Amino acid sequence: KSFRDVLMQEKFFTHLWKAFGGAPAGTPPAEGAEQPPMSAEFNPVQVLASDAEIAIWNQDTLPADPVSTENGSILSNTSRWPLIIDPQLQGISWLRHKEGAAARNLQIVRLGQKDMMRKLERALESGHTIIIENLGESLDAVLSPVIQRATIKRGRTLYVKVGDSEVEFHPNFRLYLQTKLSNPHYPPEIQAETTLINFTVTQAGLADQLLTLVVGKERADLAELNDTLIKQQTGFKIKMSELEDSILTRLANASGDITEDVELIEGLEETKRISTDITKKSAVAKETQASIRITSQKYASVADRSSMLFFLMSDLAKIHSYYVYSLAAFTKVFYRGIDLVTEQPEVELDEDGEPIEEEKEVVELNDDELAARCIVLKESITLTTFNYIRRGLFEKDKLTVATLVTTRIAVNDELLQQEEVLYLFLGKIAPDPGNMGPLHEWMPEAIWPKVKALEGLKRFNGLGDAMHSDSDDWLAWFDGAAPELAKLPGDFQKSLTPFDRLILLRALRPDRLSNALSTYIGNVMGKDYVFQQPFDMASTFDETSSQTPVFFVLFPGVDPTPWV
Repeated sequence: KSFRDVLMQEKFFTHLWKAFGGAPAGTPPAEGAEQPPMSAEFNPVQVLASDAEIAIWNQDTLPADPVSTENGSILSNTSRWPLIIDPQLQGISWLRHKEGAAARNLQIVRLGQKDMMRKLERALESGHTIIIENLGESLDAVLSPVIQRATIKRGRTLYVKVGDSEVEFHPNFRLYLQTKLSNPHYPPEIQAETTLINFTVTQAGLADQLLTLVVGKERADLAELNDTLIKQQTGFKIKMSELEDSILTRLANASGDITEDVELIEGLEETKRISTDITKKSAVAKETQASIRITSQKYASVADRSSMLFFLMSDLAKIHSYYVYSLAAFTKVFYRGIDLVTEQPEVELDEDGEPIEEEKEVVELNDDELAARCIVLKESITLTTFNYIRRGLFEKDKLTVATLVTTRIAVNDELLQQEEVLYLFLGKIAPDPGNMGPLHEWMPEAIWPKVKALEGLKRFNGLGDAMHSDSDDWLAWFDGAAPELAKLPGDFQKSLTPFDRLILLRALRPDRLSNALSTYIGNVMGKDYVFQQPFDMASTFDETSSQTPVFFVLFPGVDPTPWV
């Protein structure tokens, strides 16, 4: 998104504005000077797609965040076949609905599938849609003529070569390519022959989607009303588009004096009446939606925390390829985290043993109660997600992941600066540390550059000089059995925070960092993030369903049969 904004706003738009003689930003135009024939604000989506089209896309499950809307407009207007990067499968879900009409006869295939070529030839001849899903980083050479649109014209008919045969190329044929790889490296010819569209969800975009989910759980009445209004607004936009087309069609087909065409005039009056009615209803709906949006935004902190947790889960694949999680799986964990702290109403049964449906009572919370509820939700979702992750982690990675969760939350909540976290993770080294002075008698030479690098943080300013002047005190602290618990020399005991002490240990005594991290995480997040309960098959089974299997990764001497 940021790359697109820079490309379009700062580069392309600025270039056009100057080329047409527009005044520089912040400078009023000269008196009598002509303004460039373009709007002062540049939004390509308004050019590529109408409100009615976007509304239909949203109905077809395309998320309503700006990046998804831009992706939809690119895909719908590109002259080349689109290749979508879709690790969370939101893009292909939208395409299934978008091209799901019976007339399109959508076919979804994979490379290597036995009947793929037969389905491709049939779609080419009939003008139907075909999606080739789950691509790797290369394409079959037999697809090249189709992807390149290397057509051969014979008379009025176009043909394309597929394998050893030539197949008629129908103008309504549509091809979509999809990969689940999050960062594929395609050769230049594929990038030139297709339009690469990145459907990977962004953290801000996912937060918007999760906000809708949490409001749907917490305030189902508002979510239902909002859905109704969105569908109503979508219908209004589509209806207005149809009315405009109808007016143009009637005027184009009118013959003679249109002022004497009674049927046309009555039709125009009816169109005007409907349009006025839609305008009034739209104004009321927008006011209601604005009120709903204000209430919904009060749950934004829950959505932000949850979005951050999902992207942390996605990053765990960098630790081990075994740690791969889908957005669908995370959504189930997200819902479970909410359900665990939500009082479930008792279900009453009728005489036949069937549950009696009762209208759920809506409890209005004031601002203080809502803020407290959001804290409870964040803590529950975080712990539920962490337990879900931890159950599948190797023992050596558990403290690492707990540290990542703790620091990401602290940075996200602005309790820590990203720079401080980098000092802990990377252990920076000063390129020119200077003279060690009396410290060379006891301090290993490799540690001194790390100590001087810490002075880049304000609270460690003057650390090297302090260690020179209090060399004996620092030696006692350095040689201690548990320096993470010992008192720091000089004023550093008062000035350093618990996290600063971790950074100091990282530089001076990295062998004690694991113990200190466990203590820090336990104090900040709670003991549940440090001490793991023994594996409980019963609770694990409660989290499964007929669509959620359980995989056991077995090591020598482990037999899960008694648990199962």
